[in-house]
Amino acid sequence: MEKATLNYRLVKKIKDDKFDVDGLHHYNLSIQIGDTDFQVCIADANSNQCLLLEDYILNDVDSSDELIDIISSLFDNHHLLKAGFWSTVKVSLKNPKFTLVPENLFQKESLPDYLKLNCTLDPVKEELNYYKQIKSDAVGVFSGDKNLLDWLRSVYPNITLQVIHQTNALIEGVLSYEDHTDAKSMFIFTDRNNLTIIVAANKKLIYCNKFVYNTTNAFLKYVFTVFQLQELDQHNSKVHIWGNINTQSPQFKELYKYFKQISFGGKPSYLKFNYMFDEAEDHQYFDLYNTFLCQ
Repeated sequence: MEKATLNYRLVKKIKDDKFDVDGLHHYNLSIQIGDTDFQVCIADANSNQCLLLEDYILNDVDSSDELIDIISSLFDNHHLLKAGFWSTVKVSLKNPKFTLVPENLFQKESLPDYLKLNCTLDPVKEELNYYKQIKSDAVGVFSGDKNLLDWLRSVYPNITLQVIHQTNALIEGVLSYEDHTDAKSMFIFTDRNNLTIIVAANKKLIYCNKFVYNTTNAFLKYVFTVFQLQELDQHNSKVHIWGNINTQSPQFKELYKYFKQISFGGKPSYLKFNYMFDEAEDHQYFDLYNTFLCQ
């Protein structure tokens, strides 16, 4: 466990002065887990006030067992995460094992068949889940590490854990975003070496996919491929960007050369943020904030 303790690092923490430890039973807890990072967000269930955000980098994670050890150590050293009386607890998984199925074709018993079309599954180690999108007629089907999810449920034995996928939150967030037109628009979320691209028109989902990239050229290739497949217009189609990117990022500089209607997205309007959250740029943590939209 000593190794695990050394293998996570807090890179961002924002806490509202109104946060009250005695009010946890009124708070919604959201936990987001990737292979290399871990985020926490807490919001007041009554006021929709965002009260706490924490972002951790996980180092040297070579297996699911190591991931569980590191997160377990993080929980042991955290003064809030093991509390058992939250209003709700949501767990969002960041992995490439997901797909979307039209609601009218969805059958719960076919979960493995849907995922086998684009990834390899281990029925012993993986747990299959699904989430019905609220603002779309799509059902998100995804896989999670069974031991990790069992461990999390053991931490919160008196709470029914809601498990979702990162793309579920992004879709809800994008379809709730105020800047929509009747024409197709592209919504890009950049993660740490991951990229999610959503295309929507008039608040209706048209396309969603997730990509892994290691270079700026690979990033651009995925964006341009989707742009062409969806027959978007470089001069007129809007492109909104969220995530780990800024005006100095090589990815943004390259996109800015080609797209005339490119802009950074903002925070979700349904959540309230006090001034201390200005420390995080408005286009950061869009996936984490929108986990609260998933019901």
